[in-house]
Amino acid sequence: MEQDQNHLLDLLLAIRENQQACRYLPDLNGIPHGELHMLQLIDDLFKKSRQISPPPLGVKVSLLSMRSNVSKPAVSQMLKSLEKKQLIERITCEQDRRVVYVRLTDCGHQMIRDSQQFFCRFLGTVIEQLGEEDTQTLIRLTHRMNQIILSIDWKTIQKETDTFAPNPRKGDSAP
Repeated sequence: MEQDQNHLLDLLLAIRENQQACRYLPDLNGIPHGELHMLQLIDDLFKKSRQISPPPLGVKVSLLSMRSNVSKPAVSQMLKSLEKKQLIERITCEQDRRVVYVRLTDCGHQMIRDSQQFFCRFLGTVIEQLGEEDTQTLIRLTHRMNQIILSIDWKTIQKETDTFAPNPRKGDSAP
């Protein structure tokens, strides 16, 4: 039991150190990481939605809030910043003025390409310093950890600890 607690503390410390190290990554052309993630999410969701016939004008703001697990006011504030930087444009639905779509501008698409090149160079440097064996181990363990996290029965853990429950994701029932 004590060994398990030591492993738990070591893992938590390693995750925290990784998060802190990532804070030192520079913003890309003055665009914070959260905004870059939002641009990428808009791009990904728009590409998926173009398979629908007829293709939508963009991505609904409500879908962005749900998929990013960020409140609608926070998403709106981020979109306002991205629009001010001319990286996205908003389109109001003519049939229902309450529905707003967003899509990337040409500048937004270029920012996605620039950020992908930057992160490929960054990760290339990390991989080079890790070496082949450690990189493969990291990939394997990260996949394995994600599978375990996704398979956890949070309701059972809550009952066993009887202390707190994780915040349910939108659409999930409360524990």
